[in-house]
Amino acid sequence: AESSAVGAVAVPTICYNLSSFAGTFMVGDAVTTAAATLTFNPFQWSNGMWTSGGVGSVVASNFADGTPVNELNLNNILLRVTPNLPSAGATFRYADLGGNVNFGVNGDFRNVADLDALDRTVVGGCDITVTRMNFPGGYRGIVVIDPQPGVMIDRFSVGGQEFFVDDVCH
Repeated sequence: AESSAVGAVAVPTICYNLSSFAGTFMVGDAVTTAAATLTFNPFQWSNGMWTSGGVGSVVASNFADGTPVNELNLNNILLRVTPNLPSAGATFRYADLGGNVNFGVNGDFRNVADLDALDRTVVGGCDITVTRMNFPGGYRGIVVIDPQPGVMIDRFSVGGQEFFVDDVCH
């Protein structure tokens, strides 16, 4: 089931498996790659309050079931990916071990209890597909962002409280 979701959008060709990333990131930090800028932004809790005290850490774990060994742990922080050129699709792997989730595409922001609440919805002019597989202590899956006709992805973002991402592609 998970692999079929990735095949739904064959367009993403630039991926970050985070094996070449290292360190800890705070709100305001940015990582510039050859194809995109990744920025770390404030996170909105489920009660609507915002925090700038979160942290993103590259960790040696595989909760998101992505490319070993490193993945990005997002703890009360939002990761925004802004491709240098608008993208015709995006995907990423995730794991959620608790707390709410922030998600956005092209400036259309959502704050949800669980990422799979966005499955089969439209966000920022894009069809969103979310797979979910439970494991002890949480769940993992793949998010596919598929632009509707005439729409491109200018930016997309995701953040959580006990949240992991890997294999971020656009």
